Amino acid sequence: MKKIFTILFILVAMSAGAQQHLSMMDMTLDGTIDNFQSMMETRGIFPDEEYNAKAPAGLRLYEGFYEGYVSTFRIFFNPQSKVVYRGKATIKGSNLGATLNLYATMKNLLKNRYENAICHDSIMSNRESLIVYVMTEKTNELVLDKCMGSVNLYISVSKGNSGTVYYLNIEFTDFSNYSQHTEATRNRLGLGGPRIQRKELIGNKNE
Repeated sequence: MKKIFTILFILVAMSAGAQQHLSMMDMTLDGTIDNFQSMMETRGIFPDEEYNAKAPAGLRLYEGFYEGYVSTFRIFFNPQSKVVYRGKATIKGSNLGATLNLYATMKNLLKNRYENAICHDSIMSNRESLIVYVMTEKTNELVLDKCMGSVNLYISVSKGNSGTVYYLNIEFTDFSNYSQHTEATRNRLGLGGPRIQRKELIGNKNE
């Protein structure tokens, strides 16, 4: 239910009035993908041209460093407006133990980075994960119109012939732009309908 709440929380954030935007590595998750790419390149993060030539609409891949670790970056944007709404850094762990240690390091870093944040420990794929809701002001309650977005920290696993590989993921989602992207996509597909009422969402947050 916590995962369902998180998804619903994002979907209605725009209607609740969220205006400020979340940042990833001090880069605001707003504006067009080309402008965001220019900011990334000034930080030594460059596009994977081969992958991007055949990438799905609304996704670009980059290579660089996140907090000093070699990382792959995925930047998500609306294919029509080109507005960025999400960025994810993925770090490949050398083994499970090293990945768990890196998770603990990044968890402490994220909890200390945001002065105005509400943190929730959760479980994803049977492993500990962290969701940081970044608020516009200091508050002890998860209030829609005071939330800029979320940062999700979690471990993913890939199994193949060469063995098991562990990855640490740090995913930044700007609620306002994600809500606009979702609404535009639903309208384009003819799936428009009544918005979720805020009282229905708040009523599920502790389940």
